[in-house]
Amino acid sequence: MPRQFQALPVLESLVENIAHRLDGVMVVATQHLLETTGSLIEALTSLGVAANDIHLIGKRYSTNADVRHRLTASGVHVYENCTPRPWQGFADAFTIDIEQLWRVVQADLANKAIHTLIVLDDGGRCLSHIPPRLKSRIGEVKVVGVEQTTSGLQNGTGHCPLIRVADAAAKKYLESPLVAAAVFDKLRAHLDAGISQNPKFKYGVIGMGSIGKAIADYLDKIGLPFYVYDRNPDLAEIFPANWCHELTTLLSQSDVVFSCTGEDVFQDLKHIEQLQGDRTFISCSSEDREFLSILKRWAWRDAPGFNPLDTIQITLPQSSLTLFRGGFPVNFDGSEESVPAADIQLTRGLLLSAVIQAAANNPRAGLKSPCLMLDPTLQAFVVREWRQFKSYPMPPLLIDQFNDLAWITKNSGGMPDDGNNFTIPLKKFPAGS
Repeated sequence: MPRQFQALPVLESLVENIAHRLDGVMVVATQHLLETTGSLIEALTSLGVAANDIHLIGKRYSTNADVRHRLTASGVHVYENCTPRPWQGFADAFTIDIEQLWRVVQADLANKAIHTLIVLDDGGRCLSHIPPRLKSRIGEVKVVGVEQTTSGLQNGTGHCPLIRVADAAAKKYLESPLVAAAVFDKLRAHLDAGISQNPKFKYGVIGMGSIGKAIADYLDKIGLPFYVYDRNPDLAEIFPANWCHELTTLLSQSDVVFSCTGEDVFQDLKHIEQLQGDRTFISCSSEDREFLSILKRWAWRDAPGFNPLDTIQITLPQSSLTLFRGGFPVNFDGSEESVPAADIQLTRGLLLSAVIQAAANNPRAGLKSPCLMLDPTLQAFVVREWRQFKSYPMPPLLIDQFNDLAWITKNSGGMPDDGNNFTIPLKKFPAGS
């Protein structure tokens, strides 16, 4: 079948150099349906996964309609997202989607000779809803999970071996600056003219995790005034001159607020009710959880045909609030990619590596639900290939760290390979190089 999606050099190199096939593997995936996700799916099929053995569900706020159409045309099972009334917030609605997906997967699996099922998750919900005792025509199926988000690790990951892409060194240290830059690119394209460079505006960044720190770094780099807040006071040393000891201080001084915590920080609505003047709130994490309490209190809607992704205006006695894109992440806007393909192929390469590792994995007896490290050799290979094609400038000294397998192991989460779980030879990058 002719290629339907963009060729990504990192994925092409992995497919060419990997010494492991994926025949007899079924993949159940929760992913943003973007152009490079299609590239990842094509890489899986080129390694032996049948297109009709891939069950894929996107997220309402990030799906590109053309990508979804091309994936469906290629033979992949692609699931629609529901919009229940009243709108329950993303989490509840998506849980309904996931439960329906698993009902179809169970029926499909029973009729096929599948030996391994890999759950490629983004957010933990697909993993946490795995039905017990999955079986195919050849008997009980080995199930291995792959989780790519920190929130997914926290949400619960079911009862199967899990490969922790979320805290692999290559993802932790290299992906966040790419996302931060993409946030500002999308702001320039979608916010009112001049908002991202208006010298009168001051900016606030809530959450000093990897994304929040990267956004603050970017604000600092381009010379915009900003404040930062995190509930962990030990992080004040990151930006001591910009640090706010209280969330209310940041809110009172910021015109545009980037929330990067991955959780609802506005459960105490007094923080919002006491504001004066105009504020724009922008989510830079996942789903609609950053501003969920605000949505529930002032923007809960039950109108037929409403679009949860519309920018919401809320008028309060002393202030006016703008929730950009309905509180969903700013870098997902319905376009084919949220981050330039040359850069985000790093993440796609790590996910493909994890699927290959999951298929080859043979969990040791006596270990219940081990959390496995994304293989350092695979991480090093992906970074080495990616650095040739990336467009975003990255410190050479940081990238050079990925030549050191011991450093990758030290800085990655999960249980490292001890030689008993899997061995995946790479033709042009032997282990230990």
